[in-house]
Amino acid sequence: MAAKTFFTGVLLKSFNFTPNKVLLNNSYRAPLVNTAVLNLRSHASAVTATEKLKGLNIPDKPKRPLSPYLRFVENYKHSVLKENPDIKITEVVKKCAEKWNSMSEEEKQKYKENYKIESEKYSQTISDYNKSLTNEQIQALKEIALEKKTKKQKRKMKKLCKDTNKPKRPLLPLTMYMMEVCQMSNIPLKELMKDPDIRKKWESLPESDRKRYEEVYQRKKAKYDQDLLEWEKIMIEDGHQNAVRQRTLKETNSYLPPVRLSLYKNIVSEMQRI
Repeated sequence: MAAKTFFTGVLLKSFNFTPNKVLLNNSYRAPLVNTAVLNLRSHASAVTATEKLKGLNIPDKPKRPLSPYLRFVENYKHSVLKENPDIKITEVVKKCAEKWNSMSEEEKQKYKENYKIESEKYSQTISDYNKSLTNEQIQALKEIALEKKTKKQKRKMKKLCKDTNKPKRPLLPLTMYMMEVCQMSNIPLKELMKDPDIRKKWESLPESDRKRYEEVYQRKKAKYDQDLLEWEKIMIEDGHQNAVRQRTLKETNSYLPPVRLSLYKNIVSEMQRI
């Protein structure tokens, strides 16, 4: 309660509010630290490869031919939907698979022959397409492919962190201060971040006041560091070294191929016995 009263008093003084004992002890229930991690810096958005592509007039890339099975599904699904107009898409796929599996090799052969013809045609078409591209267009397409791959990796990493409950960084002292200002003054955080004087108000606080925020941050940071290290050890054991900091990998000697570390330890242990 003493710490909460102190922080609230600091905020009231910095924004010229009159402290009220009842308010400080009973009404104010905002947490000191919000779990959301706030980015206080504004970054200019970079031009993506897709945006660069618009001005290069690159023709549409030829599509690969459908496999024999997918071509069959493309044709047969209309019959299924005609007989069962309210059927779910999963049931359509199931019926198509059942029909395909019941077909003889002779019946499937025509789809395979058509696929072979379409594949040969596609090989020639894609070759002509690649030859028609300029070096600038080729480079732009490579950048797009890399951009898509990077986004996919980020999505996978974000999902991994969420599914495994990766510890979240504590808020910085300034951010804690801003969060409490929002709570006390009912000012939206986005509006407060636009205030050019918010940092000056923070810096104008007495050193002892800012030190209290720093102490709260350091306590939470110490716990975060420990929790993060434990989480990273689990990630290493599960073969997710790409989710672990390089420093931790070096400290734990975990530059290993993507296999379970426990399996590696068992192999080493068996080798030492021999």
